[in-house]
Amino acid sequence: MNENRLICDIERRIRANYEAWTVGVTNDPIRREREFAADGQRTVWWQDWTAESEATARAVADFFARKGCLLAPDGAPNSVHVYIC
Repeated sequence: MNENRLICDIERRIRANYEAWTVGVTNDPIRREREFAADGQRTVWWQDWTAESEATARAVADFFARKGCLLAPDGAPNSVHVYIC
């Protein structure tokens, strides 16, 4: 998915309540969601998307971090999935 489409999809989900959300990138969204749950973080609102490239995924995560979302620690190399929770 391209950057503009990702931003539009995530904006619809977040609804401008940026501070309530964490955004990040990963190469394995299932594993990452399990890690969040194991750390005691809520994953009921978890959603992820596949970007067209790692650069796109990181650009989208950075975009939302600048808007006020908490940016999760960097994902592994080849992280093409953007997630929010």
